Amino acid sequence: MSNAGPDRAPADVEAQIDRARQQARNQIGDSLHDGVVQSMTALMMGVAVRRLDAPPDLAPHLDAIELELSGVVAELRDLIRDLRTPESGAAATPRI
Repeated sequence: MSNAGPDRAPADVEAQIDRARQQARNQIGDSLHDGVVQSMTALMMGVAVRRLDAPPDLAPHLDAIELELSGVVAELRDLIRDLRTPESGAAATPRI
C-alpha cells in the first residue's frame, strides 16, 4: 500500500514538476538577460557615447541617467540570479 494520499503526488511526479518549474525559471532568466539587460546595457553605452559630444552642462544629467540604468541592470541581474538558483524542494517557492 502506498503512503501517498490523494493530496500528494508520487515523488517522481513531484520531481518532474520541480524540474519543469526550474527549467521555466531558467528560460525566464535567459529571456531577461538576452533581452532587457542587453537593451539597458546598450542604452548605457549610448549615453556614454553621447557624453563625448555633449555640452558640459549636460554631464550631471547624463551621469544621473547612467547611474539609474546601472542600478536597474544590477537589480535585473540579481533577479536573474535568483530565478536561476535551483529551488530546494517543492515547498521552497510558493506556487503561482
